[in-house]
Amino acid sequence: GTASCGWSSCSRSAPLDWTQTLSELKRHVPSLDPDVSRRFVDREAAGVQALLGRLSLRERIGQMLQLDVNLALATGEDITAVLDGSLDKSAGAGAVVFAGTLNASASSLAARARRLREAASRHPRRVPLLLGIDAVHGNALATNATILPHNIGLGAADDESLTAAAGAATATEVAAAGLNWAFGPCVASPRDSRWGRTYEGFGADEQLVSRHAAAAVTGLQA
Repeated sequence: GTASCGWSSCSRSAPLDWTQTLSELKRHVPSLDPDVSRRFVDREAAGVQALLGRLSLRERIGQMLQLDVNLALATGEDITAVLDGSLDKSAGAGAVVFAGTLNASASSLAARARRLREAASRHPRRVPLLLGIDAVHGNALATNATILPHNIGLGAADDESLTAAAGAATATEVAAAGLNWAFGPCVASPRDSRWGRTYEGFGADEQLVSRHAAAAVTGLQA
């Protein structure tokens, strides 16, 4: 079973309860009382340090790796082997990216994400996986998802509330696919149209990019 705890209160054998940890984070960190925020951050930081102290060097390196979901799920092996580093002499992984041609519905992606989370929960360290997807203009890699304007279009409209709403809609569809990390927003300030991805920036003006990047993050984290 799962234990109800944050980083600092988890025992060595108990999985981390990120639902409670994130709810505490939202409740306390934005607090106007700096002492409340500081105590919470200090407590969680101490828990992270304690967990790091239990990880081997190989496991720490593994936490910096990001596996492609197709590798993680198409090996024909137990997914746990991918995560604990015993497959292909890898060092494990701290994140899995859903990228490329997925050709899958949100429910299918959610099923894949569930398999990965269950595998991570069987690992002795039980470090939660980051499950990311390239959702820079909606969760567009999922079939039948809402595809939103690229950043260059949102920047041209220059409506921060619209940018925030786009971020919130993206977050909803990413969460529905069982994922917890959207690769966005892009905060590039493109100035040379010869770059093939100028559409990923809100515009060439740094102030405009700054305003819309903040709005997008607000929407994604709402």
